[in-house]
Order: sequence, then structure tokens, then C-alpha cells
Amino acid sequence: MKKETYFQPLSFFVILSVGWVFRMCFEWSDKAAWSYIISSVYDTPWNVFKPFALAYMGWILVELSCLRPHLLHFVCAKSVGLYALFGLIFIFMPLLCQFISFELAVIPVSVISIAVSVIISYAVYKSKFPVEIFRLPLILTYLITVILIVILTKTA
Repeated sequence: MKKETYFQPLSFFVILSVGWVFRMCFEWSDKAAWSYIISSVYDTPWNVFKPFALAYMGWILVELSCLRPHLLHFVCAKSVGLYALFGLIFIFMPLLCQFISFELAVIPVSVISIAVSVIISYAVYKSKFPVEIFRLPLILTYLITVILIVILTKTA
């Protein structure tokens, strides 16, 4: 098997664990100002997405340096995975919060969303579909996501 196949389970566990550390930084740092950018401050789907998205984006850099894939195809596939993460969290958090508390809903939603987004990005990367034809909107919205993480971070 190729290295990319081995990176998929590792991707899931790293994104999940680093995302949870980012999520808890606000409480662990005694509500320090720097933690607002990477952590969950309020109980909203955006604040669930933010720490896991940052972990996902950071992991992309690790994969790029270790795997050295075809750059444009890889970044476009990872962008699709990021949008899947975004969509799954924003769809399932409100649905699951109808039945259980927000804090309990974060656990299954984050685990499932990360797993599905890693699978989707890998499937798009390995497919023969020329995802590069969508490079401009994919990369622009990826950059907009980064900007929104900073802009939509409220400092209480």
C-alpha cells in the first residue's frame, strides 16, 4: 500500500485529538485572549467547526511535507474534505441537539464529521475526477474560511 493509505487513519486521529485540544484551550488557559481564535467560546456549530477546521488545515501542511503529492489535485481534494466537515457539523449539530445537550452532541458529531471528511478527501484525491477544474472557487473559499475563522471570533 502507498503512504497515502497509511495516513488516512493517522489523519483522523490527529485531527480529532488536536481539534479537541484546541477546543479545550479556552477553558484550560483560564479564558486567555489568544485562545479565542483557536477554541470554542460559545455553544454554536461555528465554534464546533473552528478548532477542528484549524487542526484539519494544519494537518494538510504535514501531509504535504511528508507525502509530496501532486499539489493542486491534493489541495483541491482537501478543500472538498474541509467543506464536508463544515457541512456535516452544521447539519448534524442542530439535529442532534434536539435530543441531547450541546456538549454531548459535540462528541459524536465531531467524530463522524472528521471521519467522513477524511474519507471524502481521500476518495476525491484518489479518483480520476479532475477536481482541479474547480481550483479557483475551491481555493478562494478555502481562504475565505480562514479569514472567517479570524473575523467571526468573538472576544466576549
